[in-house]
Amino acid sequence: MIAAASQSTPSGFPYLSEEQKAFSLYRNATIFTEEIVTAEDGTPLTVYRAGDAGKPTAVLINPLGISCLFMSNLARSLAQDYHVLTWESRGLPDYAALDQTHADQWTLERHCRDLIHILKSKDCAADVIVSYCSGANIAIYGLAHGLFDTGKLCMVSPSVEMGKTVQKTVYQKTVLPLWLTIAKGGLRTAAMVRALLKNSEKTYAEPIDHELSVINNLPFQSDELLYRYAQLHAPCLELDCASLLPRLSLPTMVVQGEDDDMIHPDTATAVAAALPHSQLRWINDGGHFAIYKNLALQKQIGEFLAGSPALMST
Repeated sequence: MIAAASQSTPSGFPYLSEEQKAFSLYRNATIFTEEIVTAEDGTPLTVYRAGDAGKPTAVLINPLGISCLFMSNLARSLAQDYHVLTWESRGLPDYAALDQTHADQWTLERHCRDLIHILKSKDCAADVIVSYCSGANIAIYGLAHGLFDTGKLCMVSPSVEMGKTVQKTVYQKTVLPLWLTIAKGGLRTAAMVRALLKNSEKTYAEPIDHELSVINNLPFQSDELLYRYAQLHAPCLELDCASLLPRLSLPTMVVQGEDDDMIHPDTATAVAAALPHSQLRWINDGGHFAIYKNLALQKQIGEFLAGSPALMST
């Protein structure tokens, strides 16, 4: 039995400042227990689990380079029925944990193999998978290439490339391509782009939106971090998801926020249309951070994974 931590604040998340550890977002992560799993190539991977290890495993695939704090509320919701497992991608957010710089560090296959190794080390299988944002690329690549399997897949706000004919948000059109530019241009390019991004930072009225934004922006705090973030995301931008999605024959639910200003509704619509057995669900509260903020979304994910008849139509 993996029980939620009893302390008032969680262990782990060493990259957070003391100010960030005062966030309610951090205090709410007591659902997780932290473990370090050493990958096949010796890279330490930070794994977070919740719930009873004897139950079916729900794998949460976090956005590349982003803290697992975003997944804590969903983990709490699913932990009643599942052994919940997630991990933080190699290289970020804990930049200091990486001491190797081989080119294959950043491939999607490497991330998939990290997941396979983690599952093997914990003697469990990915019974169901939930991906968020760029995490969808890992799920799509791994499933399409037969690297791992699962019973059901849910993709929330999938940040994937679906071709030039699909409409995009300003973020998708202007910011996402920068990751390829930085990955190819190096630290000098990262420095120039980081200056531009800093001038365009948003302000938020609600404290939780401010906290989520601060944690989401951790990879942009130095030129080195932004360069690493770009290296992580460049393979996603080069992945032809439109050709891979038809290979996924499992039941899949795509969830997209109507008020998501980062991922265009057309992206989610195109993803669902390319899948053989899918359903598309819309939510209208929480924006791109709905996976943390929207309780109805978390409930809907749980119902789909459990096989509620009302959600199994294709």
